[in-house]
Amino acid sequence: MSDSEIIQLTSGRSDEEEGEEEEGAGVVDCQPARVSHTDAAAAVDVLLRYFKQSDQATEDDIQPLCAIKRRVDALTVAAQKQSSILDYFHRRI
Repeated sequence: MSDSEIIQLTSGRSDEEEGEEEEGAGVVDCQPARVSHTDAAAAVDVLLRYFKQSDQATEDDIQPLCAIKRRVDALTVAAQKQSSILDYFHRRI
């Protein structure tokens, strides 16, 4: 028996099914996980700390990161939804 015949017997799939699987092996169907505002802000904070503690970092290295930090903070605030005053009262029936 050939290797492909042994694999076919143990997996219970035909050669056609195996060929289809191999063709689509490089394609990923799932979407990457979304990055939260908190995670993005934490990542920028880590980079800022890294550059600030580095002896070789210059102000030119830190300035763009500060701008990115401000942008992430602005996006975080923009994404927040204000609560309605009606959310604090429950209707009694």
